[in-house]
Amino acid sequence: MLELSWCLLALQLLLFLFTLRRAARPAPPPPPPPAPVDVEAAVAEAPRAKKGKGKRQVVHIRPEDRRPPAVPPQVRPLRPRADARVDPAQLVLVAGAEAARGAARAAVLILPGGNYDNCNLRGPLEVALWLQSLGLAAYILRFRLRTEGHFWPAQLEDGLEALRLIGEEVAKRPIGVLGFSAGGHLASVLATHHPHLLAFHILIYGSTDVETPAWDPWLTRLGYPGIDFNTVKAVNAQTPPLFAAVSTEDEIASYEENTRPYVDACRRCRVPVEVVLAKMGSHGHGMVDLWTKPCEAWLRAHHWAPKKRKRSK
Repeated sequence: MLELSWCLLALQLLLFLFTLRRAARPAPPPPPPPAPVDVEAAVAEAPRAKKGKGKRQVVHIRPEDRRPPAVPPQVRPLRPRADARVDPAQLVLVAGAEAARGAARAAVLILPGGNYDNCNLRGPLEVALWLQSLGLAAYILRFRLRTEGHFWPAQLEDGLEALRLIGEEVAKRPIGVLGFSAGGHLASVLATHHPHLLAFHILIYGSTDVETPAWDPWLTRLGYPGIDFNTVKAVNAQTPPLFAAVSTEDEIASYEENTRPYVDACRRCRVPVEVVLAKMGSHGHGMVDLWTKPCEAWLRAHHWAPKKRKRSK
């Protein structure tokens, strides 16, 4: 028993001496500071990100693109006697009044997209200038918005009023509508419910089914158009000729849920139809040659735009 006690005491003494020896060791030196980084060299060596996305069409800037327009747009209230703070609807004539009353063969009312919640005129202005270059008088409707407290059918009322004003200016010349997304829905409502006012209509990723997509349907109680304005069911033999374009990548107003059913309904009623289905980007894309060039040819073929002059050799 005494030997066991001595053994435990000796073991404790060895552990104590080992601890003292370890504590007496000098601390290791701190690591050297990091070398300074040459920021300019690092930036130069880093791969440069490409500007824009690969899917987008490159814009080739021409000399005329750097000059201001000869005729600035005319912006006027749709209802001059109304208070603009309550009724902000406007009609924008891009080509100028002289062009509308002059050589233009037809006029086009452009209806912007924005889900009836906003109305950005950047894209429509580009389209209007393009239509002007084809020899058409181009108007843009800034209709009242749901987010301003103007529930449907305020937008339809604005569209009808705009067509009435344009009809007074262009006399008996044909009038068409061109709509994007929700503006495409409004264009299809005008074409199916008031076909006598139009000679043609153009839908660019237009919405024709108010309850699609299933994850974001338009609800009537929130001020959107109801199922009575599902224009697929409203197509009739009097519906004017249609040009429709949509991207295969569009998941909001897809071809399967909106464009194809509307086109099929037009064909059943023997309404002349031209369709472009191509890879043009996601919903909300702007002007790309894949739809503008076929649309130009379609407008010229129906004599709404003058034929392209041949260049003299």
